[in-house]
Amino acid sequence: MSKRAIRLIATVGSVAAVSALSACSSTSTSALRWDPAPNMSTLGQTHEDFRNSFTVTWNENWRMAGEDMARTFFYDRQSRLSFYPVPR
Repeated sequence: MSKRAIRLIATVGSVAAVSALSACSSTSTSALRWDPAPNMSTLGQTHEDFRNSFTVTWNENWRMAGEDMARTFFYDRQSRLSFYPVPR
């Protein structure tokens, strides 16, 4: 065999070996098509980031709702109907 044929066989063999070893054998093509980014919840957040921001938002909304209810029923300040000063 000539040097050119040996070089060609070595190149093709090495390319085939590298492509066989670097293939995604543990993940099927249909799984990749179903969820191409499995650890992302949104375009810029992972599932943990999304859950953290959701928890903070939920907490702040409930605390603000409590403050709104206190203002609605006048629990946020003392009564102004007394003639005497009310200590704080």
